[in-house]
Amino acid sequence: MQSRNEYRRGRLVRSEPDGRFYIEGVDISTLSPELYGVVWKLKNYEESGLTPDDVINLKDLYDDAVKTISEQRREIEEMRKKLVELPIRPGDTVYDCREFFNTDIERPRIKKDKIFSVKILAGDSKGTYIYRTDCATYRREDFGRSVFLDEKKAHLCAEKKAREREI
Repeated sequence: MQSRNEYRRGRLVRSEPDGRFYIEGVDISTLSPELYGVVWKLKNYEESGLTPDDVINLKDLYDDAVKTISEQRREIEEMRKKLVELPIRPGDTVYDCREFFNTDIERPRIKKDKIFSVKILAGDSKGTYIYRTDCATYRREDFGRSVFLDEKKAHLCAEKKAREREI
């Protein structure tokens, strides 16, 4: 139960341990549902321990946070529009059929490897992509010529290079 000191600090609504609440000298049961709701909200407000100034400050902080979040979302959307979708990502498996792996003309082989990093160097409008694996470094233009994401295409390339060496 609330002490008399709480009323000196401006509290109007008293609460009982069993959850009932009242305003001293007012029969709450005779209030309209709307006024009863007002008293309920006032009780909750008083129990929050916030002052009117605290509420105003919290509202200002909330408004600032919403504005900041909205601005950051717009910035993120703008950045997303500028992102380049990488054709090859770290973790992708690549198949290398460059000639130094193909010393056996009868059975040309390919080197299977995983990309562990991608570096984009500034320069032309498209940038220069450098793909690194444990064994090699590739440029974007290597893909489709001597390095493939598809093992069958790499085998076809290796076989073609082996046939060219025979001639």
